[in-house]
Amino acid sequence: MVRLKVLSTFFQVSEITTLINIQWPKIVLMTLPFQLPISDSKCLASGSGWNLQHTVYAYIWLPFVVFLAVLQQARKHPAKSPKRLKFSSTLIFLMTLYYAPVLKTIASIFECIEDAHGDLVILADPSVSCETSSSRTLLQIQGILTAILVGVGFPLYVVFKTTTLKSKGALDAHSHFSSLFQWYSPEVPYFEALHMLRKAALIAAAFLRPQ
Repeated sequence: MVRLKVLSTFFQVSEITTLINIQWPKIVLMTLPFQLPISDSKCLASGSGWNLQHTVYAYIWLPFVVFLAVLQQARKHPAKSPKRLKFSSTLIFLMTLYYAPVLKTIASIFECIEDAHGDLVILADPSVSCETSSSRTLLQIQGILTAILVGVGFPLYVVFKTTTLKSKGALDAHSHFSSLFQWYSPEVPYFEALHMLRKAALIAAAFLRPQ
């Protein structure tokens, strides 16, 4: 679990970094694998009419279904039991994996360009129009709310829970949040939240930069 957590953080930050055009030193280019070999969902669903809008909805809603299922399993077991700790730790781990990809996907729906015909389209998927419509407005509202809830809310929740546990002297391996703080200094148990906010800031900088 720990190795997966470290690797996921590394790969997420590495891929996000490529969103910003930086002239990296050759030593960096030779040593860091910036892109993961994962096909885009549009390619996987080629010919089915799938586009970026479907991808955004999938990124927003499908993981929440999984999170609720894991949470429900955790609640079936007594507090502090090994089974409950296992499910709770798994939920926290899945949410940290979910953090950067969903923010990156949501940010992409706001990055528009003008195509050859003079129409505004989404840069990441030119088949999707940027023109104002009820469906696009609904998509943007859901994206913004999810970005606030996940991008800001989750790190703040981690800060609150870890600092509360510290004040109660409960920062131990039996905590549901142990995977988030057990490898950091006891003085900064919330440091994982800073990692997440750093990812969010990097994504915002990449997509809000002047074209």
